[in-house]
Amino acid sequence: MSDHWFRRLLREPLLHFVILGATVFGVSRLTQSTDDDVIIIDAAVEARIDAELEQALGRPPTTAEHEQGLARWADGERLFREGLALGLDQGDPMVRKRVLQKMEFVATNLELPPDPDDATLEQFMGSHPERYAGTPRFDFVMVTVPRLPEDTDDARAQVVLRQLQAGTDPKDVEGRKSSGKRFSAANTAKTYGPHIAEALEGATVGEWIEVPFDRGWSLLRLDSTQLGETRPLSEMRNRVLLDWKAAQRADAIERRLVQLRTQYPTRRVP
Repeated sequence: MSDHWFRRLLREPLLHFVILGATVFGVSRLTQSTDDDVIIIDAAVEARIDAELEQALGRPPTTAEHEQGLARWADGERLFREGLALGLDQGDPMVRKRVLQKMEFVATNLELPPDPDDATLEQFMGSHPERYAGTPRFDFVMVTVPRLPEDTDDARAQVVLRQLQAGTDPKDVEGRKSSGKRFSAANTAKTYGPHIAEALEGATVGEWIEVPFDRGWSLLRLDSTQLGETRPLSEMRNRVLLDWKAAQRADAIERRLVQLRTQYPTRRVP
């Protein structure tokens, strides 16, 4: 039988602290028990252990393997409870992270509504247009200043850039004027080069910028960015559903935290 499940338990940092704590503080509690200390093995526990064993073994466990798995689980539960009793969970960031993750899971799964209908998903899409819009489109104006043999720097391009920034009409400055209307990044790269497409994606509307390339300089002004056409829900339902569920989980956690902030207030001390 594979010992993968038990070896995984032995690698848990909390278990190491438990064993150390039992050694340091003694084993007096292990020799005493009350009804509250009884470890209950119900059908849910047996089913979970069998599922873990089947996943590890690649087949259903035998009766002996089933009993051995339950014994190992019970021993792990004993060590875990003793560790909590000794306070070994306190101050451990890994334990804290695990508890937070489980609490978030509990909070969301208790409060999540059933899967939504298409009307709800359509409404969700409409409230987040930027998330589901197609490729953005750009309107821009560009003046290209070619590099001349005598150019050793971008001084000529800088002169033109300052003229444009001062409000001079692009038709009245040195260089070749061009423009684009509702150009996608792909169309821009194909027509004017990838350096222009990349610059547009990071540009500020209304500002002239200099974009150098191997044959000169492009002086570029982004006039507007429009969201692309949104694809219908039928083409992206799975993505929208996952986003909707993530939003519902975040809302459920926040609602729970609103309650807990009152129940567990904070106090700062010097």
